[in-house]
Amino acid sequence: TGLVGANKVYNTTLVDALSGSAALTNGAASDTDGKYYSADTVGLTGTPAGAFADKNVGNAKTVAITGLGVDNTNYTVSHAATSADISKADLTVSGLTANNKVYDTTVAATLVGTANVAPLASDVVNMGGTGSGVFANPNVGTGIAVIVSGYTLNGTDADNYAIIQPTGLKADISAAPVVPVDPPAPPASPQQEPVISVPTQLASTVFSPRAETRPDALHLLPTITVFQSSTPEPVAEDSTSAPERSSNTVVNTMMTIGGGMGPSLQIVSGGMTLPTNMVNVNE
Repeated sequence: TGLVGANKVYNTTLVDALSGSAALTNGAASDTDGKYYSADTVGLTGTPAGAFADKNVGNAKTVAITGLGVDNTNYTVSHAATSADISKADLTVSGLTANNKVYDTTVAATLVGTANVAPLASDVVNMGGTGSGVFANPNVGTGIAVIVSGYTLNGTDADNYAIIQPTGLKADISAAPVVPVDPPAPPASPQQEPVISVPTQLASTVFSPRAETRPDALHLLPTITVFQSSTPEPVAEDSTSAPERSSNTVVNTMMTIGGGMGPSLQIVSGGMTLPTNMVNVNE
């Protein structure tokens, strides 16, 4: 008695490191009670060893004890039963790094490399699942921790291991460039009709030529009034009209010659149309 099995982490072997100290008990009342008779002297020999029935992970697994004997040939050693647990061994995924990236508001990280594990001895364990990585935060910085998840284990001995996702990965997030955007162009100004200098046009077209031959006509210089017509009016084409427009209409600015001079002038496409009875206004 006195020996118990010790729990252990999976290591592919059957060996169990026993705990406690082996001892014999005297005071036997029969030859089946596991004790020796008090009249005898009996001592232990050898070194105890414990062994599991198999190597695999499990709870309360039987541990056999061997290696002990006694120095009295009238007795044989019978080892008391004991048990212990085998827990999973950690198996860390390696072979990966994380890429640096430009800030994009997300924590998504790109993993590069080939994920792999190194099981103990000749155990058969393969990689499974699909790994993914995320930054600890989405902000710009250097050496930001990248957290990996998604990998699994499969294979004959996979159940004896607890997978440890890749650790210690770090990468940088750099600032995103800001591209200036030109402001929208202002709306195009509506087409403006040409501005005509009425006094100059009138003087050169009507009065100046006559003034050279009939100076006395200058005292008849009429009063000119400019007003806006509410709607364009059609005008007949003649030799005194301005160049053709897309439709034969009069620009809605009118001039009237007062002082009893009668007919009015009309501005058309930057020129003037003179009523026929105004051509010889000085006459």
